[in-house]
Amino acid sequence: MHKIFSTWILLILALNCQSQMPPLSTHFPDLTFKNYQLSFDRVRTAYQKNEAGVRKMFEEKKINYPCSNILIRGFKGSNDFEIWGRNSLQDTFILIKNYKICALSGILGPKRYEGDRQVPEGFYFLSDFKPNSEYHLSMLGNYPNYSDLIAGDKNRPGGDIYSHGACMTVGCMPMTNELIEEIYIVAL
Repeated sequence: MHKIFSTWILLILALNCQSQMPPLSTHFPDLTFKNYQLSFDRVRTAYQKNEAGVRKMFEEKKINYPCSNILIRGFKGSNDFEIWGRNSLQDTFILIKNYKICALSGILGPKRYEGDRQVPEGFYFLSDFKPNSEYHLSMLGNYPNYSDLIAGDKNRPGGDIYSHGACMTVGCMPMTNELIEEIYIVAL
């Protein structure tokens, strides 16, 4: 427990995550969020390349795949980006895989205003998926949350904090393109 407080953490909670996309299933009954995402070339290619390996990762941990309950934890101090999962009737999450964040900007400490190059610290959920991102594939965290709005700049707290490919950042948590493909598939 001491390690959690001494390394400054960023937690992204992604339970039953969905995009903010309008409910297309009303008009197209066979179009689930996952099928919509798979209609994009990058996602389809990533899925074909990674799905068997992702399935095996979950099977080895005895977690159903696809997993509807995932937790993503990011640690700024160690550049760790962990995927945890659990079956729907389980209370406890199990570590599925640890990835390395390929670059971070800023210093340890919270994000307080737009342009400070800081990676946020707190509890967030995935609020959008960008299959045609200029950074390969990207997943948006819901920064700023309520706490950030209280503690940070009220007018310009910042935003657009993603986990994405292309290994470059001014406040996001980037991965290599190869790693973000696997993470994106897990989060679908």
